[in-house]
Amino acid sequence: MNKEQKDLLLLLRGALWQDGKIACSVQDISWDKIYAIAKEQCVIGVLAGGFCFLDADQCSGDEKLRWLAYVVRLERKNRSLNELIKKLFHKFQSMQLSPVLMKGQAFAVNYPYPLHRQCGDIDVYFKDRKDCEKAVLWASEVDKAAAGSSENKRECKHFTFAIGGNVIELHYFMCLFENPQLQKQLQQIIDEEFANSQLFFAEIDGENIETVPPTLSVLHQIIHISRHLLEAGIGLRQICDLALYLDKYNEQIDR
Repeated sequence: MNKEQKDLLLLLRGALWQDGKIACSVQDISWDKIYAIAKEQCVIGVLAGGFCFLDADQCSGDEKLRWLAYVVRLERKNRSLNELIKKLFHKFQSMQLSPVLMKGQAFAVNYPYPLHRQCGDIDVYFKDRKDCEKAVLWASEVDKAAAGSSENKRECKHFTFAIGGNVIELHYFMCLFENPQLQKQLQQIIDEEFANSQLFFAEIDGENIETVPPTLSVLHQIIHISRHLLEAGIGLRQICDLALYLDKYNEQIDR
């Protein structure tokens, strides 16, 4: 591991846990190289949340400018996404459906600065497959191109569509294994966890949005990270999501 990678991890640790001593311990920082790694790992906004701990000799105003410009755009995108989630959930609830927000913005609330987490797609799960099918019919009208796409025709796990340039996935399954026996066992666990757990919410812009209960969320994250690691690789953002989640909800997770 080179110096820039070590420095990034120290700065990230200081930002995540808001620990000024860790952040101030990093010297002779190569900001151009750190920025490139942070962008690749989707943690630019998170790192910027630790700049308040840095001394002037660690980071000048000029060096901060590029980071802060990125953060302003990221905050704007996150606010837009949060507003869309609220509208989307209101719509589904008006259709008598019960949507559950997975990952993404539900994880952002665990960060010191939720608007600084790198946002992505909106992932919505439905406990009842019929609910998902009704939501997909509605989404097919909203985004007619999505209904005829080859991706959605061959995809069994979720239906992908877009609103205002934002990608939304409506999930028939939280996870989908190739092995039917394993999939049946996993789905049974998922159904039981939802049935036996109290409704769990993430507060997004002052509104409670139902999300995945803690024990099931950790299982889902482990499976999701493992599959990404095997198929396409993972970024530090996913590791940060899990670390903060375990820290915040450790008393509620059934080990």
